[in-house]
Amino acid sequence: MTPRTRHVLPDVASSARSPNASKVVVVVLYVVVVVVVVVVVVVVVVVVVVVVVVVAAAVAQAAVVIVVVVVVMWCIQPRCRVELAEVFCEKNNPEVTKI
Repeated sequence: MTPRTRHVLPDVASSARSPNASKVVVVVLYVVVVVVVVVVVVVVVVVVVVVVVVVAAAVAQAAVVIVVVVVVMWCIQPRCRVELAEVFCEKNNPEVTKI
């Protein structure tokens, strides 16, 4: 017959029941929650900044395209004509004949 061995972990058992251990667990949980919240806030801020920059760049490009289109459309009004891929306007080139 083998003698029974009693598995006792007095250090672990006593520390688990002590009020200091529960305070440490609460502090660790608070630290983990704070770190997670800070990481989430930083990620959200970075995503918002990237989206704003991308949208601003797209709007700027669209604005440039709109300005170019408006200028070209103004230059090719019926009183002006296009010759050899150049736009001649009556205002700048009085010798251009009206259509």
